[in-house]
Amino acid sequence: MPTKILNSYKPYVSCGTSANKGNPDKAGVSRAGGAAKIRSKTFPGVAKAMALQWGNLEGGVSMKKIKVAWIEQILEFDSVEEATGYRKSLETGRPQKFKILDERIIESGKVEIRIRKQYNNNAFPDD
Repeated sequence: MPTKILNSYKPYVSCGTSANKGNPDKAGVSRAGGAAKIRSKTFPGVAKAMALQWGNLEGGVSMKKIKVAWIEQILEFDSVEEATGYRKSLETGRPQKFKILDERIIESGKVEIRIRKQYNNNAFPDD
């Protein structure tokens, strides 16, 4: 598809230099105060081109939906008290599903916890 050639051009966001203050040709179409949000806009044509190039959507492959997601960690604590404090902070802190898979005392009294935590707001396995 050929590029659409424009005969006249007005910037989408102002160029931001004080030398152009009051010049309507350099003002941009965004409102004052909303320029940061406007600058982050992805135009539909660009988004479609990105999807076609990297998503292979025309080839029949579509984006996948995440059904469940978690982070699995192995944590090491210097003492049983420190590990207990960590477990309590999980139970009383921000709401996040978790499951302790294994907890054991290793060399020199350190505690190792293998834990699975909910990732973002994705579904968490019940197993």
